[in-house]
Amino acid sequence: MEEKIIILGQRHSFKKLFAILLIVGLALSLLMFVGVVADFMEDAVAYASHAHTADCAAPSYLGTTRPICRFGAYESAASYAMSRTEMDDVLGCVIPLLLSACIGLGAYFVLRNTELIVTNQRICGIPAGNKKIAVPFDSVTSTTVRGKHTLVIRSYAKSFVFFGIKNADEVYKTINHLQMQSIKEKHQPITIHTHHSFSTPAEALPAPVAPPTKKERLSEVKDMYRRGFITRREYKRVKSTLIGK
Repeated sequence: MEEKIIILGQRHSFKKLFAILLIVGLALSLLMFVGVVADFMEDAVAYASHAHTADCAAPSYLGTTRPICRFGAYESAASYAMSRTEMDDVLGCVIPLLLSACIGLGAYFVLRNTELIVTNQRICGIPAGNKKIAVPFDSVTSTTVRGKHTLVIRSYAKSFVFFGIKNADEVYKTINHLQMQSIKEKHQPITIHTHHSFSTPAEALPAPVAPPTKKERLSEVKDMYRRGFITRREYKRVKSTLIGK
């Protein structure tokens, strides 16, 4: 049986995901910065609205009964507000932006090469981890969809996770259908022919399916070779076979 591509996994754009994470991080950083600015302005207003006296200019810490003013050591509202502002709070405003940028970059570099190809014989692609796989249907034990865009394929040896697949549900149904077909073909009952002949009504026969053209087959095989799922020797062998037909 010639191998042909049945369905391709449509990958989400991780650049958009990275941009969304940056926007969220920037929004959180701005909210935190607004809080720091609000505290700064509150302290500045408290200094400006205070009735400054001689005690404010020269506070005494020698145990006298004269009141000690907390504004006495500062010459302006800005200097007082700056003294009340913690640098940790200012630097903390950048943390959400840096965190979202790190998460976005990590997700982009890990998942940017994600690829999923389902042929009539096996499942090929690059799952999380960026290592090419080619799992025959005989080795697939189960297939599940997590959420809306994550496909998990389990084999006897290992599990493979494909993140960010737009048509994960469609791919899942296609794989299950191909597995059922493979099982039916293996367990197809043996037909015993006798001397009796029976005619089948024309309407009961399945509608004929047009086979793929040479150009379509060559395009599929070339695409699989370009993606690295078949060797150059296999590609040349299939190509020479198709051209020679």
